[in-house]
Amino acid sequence: MEEALTGTPQEEQKRRRRTSPLFWLVWAVLIFCTLFWCGQLATRGSSGARPEGSTSGLLADYRPWPGLLFGPVGPGFIEDLQKALGVAGTPLGSGGCLLGLACAPIPTDTPTPTRTPIPTSTPTPTRTPTRTRTPVPSWTPTRTKKPPTATPVPSCSMVLGSLSVSGNSLTWTLSNNNSGAMFFAGSFVSWDNPGHTLNQLRFQTQYWTGPSGSPVSASASPPISLPSGGTRDWEAVFDSSNFDGTYSVSLDFGSCSKVASIAATPVPPTSTPVPPTATDTPTPTETPTDPPTPEDTPTPEDTPTPTETPP
Repeated sequence: MEEALTGTPQEEQKRRRRTSPLFWLVWAVLIFCTLFWCGQLATRGSSGARPEGSTSGLLADYRPWPGLLFGPVGPGFIEDLQKALGVAGTPLGSGGCLLGLACAPIPTDTPTPTRTPIPTSTPTPTRTPTRTRTPVPSWTPTRTKKPPTATPVPSCSMVLGSLSVSGNSLTWTLSNNNSGAMFFAGSFVSWDNPGHTLNQLRFQTQYWTGPSGSPVSASASPPISLPSGGTRDWEAVFDSSNFDGTYSVSLDFGSCSKVASIAATPVPPTSTPVPPTATDTPTPTETPTDPPTPEDTPTPEDTPTPTETPP
């Protein structure tokens, strides 16, 4: 009997489930989702339909009313109207207007205003996202950068030549055996001969002008190029060829200097042979000679006449 009143254990378990808050929460979520999706489907299904306008279709006209024509009225009504308007006793004018009042002319037929169609809202097209193509990364070989090749620094030891005396000039012929050009920047010249004066300095072109005594320091501006494999003459031009003593020269090539010296001796003058002095040659005198005495010429003898011989 007690089991019949309480029910079976399965029914009791079902009843407890129905009264559980979790049970009603699940049903509430299901109902909300159902209503939400129904609303979404309804709005999407009606997106193409023409929406109804929210404004009234009636038009209001606030212009002065046109004059209206009406049939004859009783005189008593006209009198009452005049009294109401304060124009009693005023006769009626033409067209039924009360004299003394501004009567508008009888208007012609006014066209009935047409109803302006209400613009419909055009649905804004939704922007479709453009599908961009993601490039597949490709393998790029790494380029190994080679270390820069060191440029050899020009050396003065590769500039060959010798210092010599030529006439009234001190000459230094230079040959550049470096792989790159050398740049001549200036020179320093000194000598111990006080009677010698320096007039010019040249290296492919004249870069200093004197005169000046010892020493002389001069710069070439801009520097003068001595190309690789090229040969140039450096010259110091003096006022005379009287080289006597030690002459020192230092040539500046920027990164290095070329130094040399020479001990010069004066050149002895050469003796010029003196031609012999001409002596007077005695003039031969004529010795008179006696003419030969003519001898006696023999007288020719008579030649005998031939005689005729008889036949």
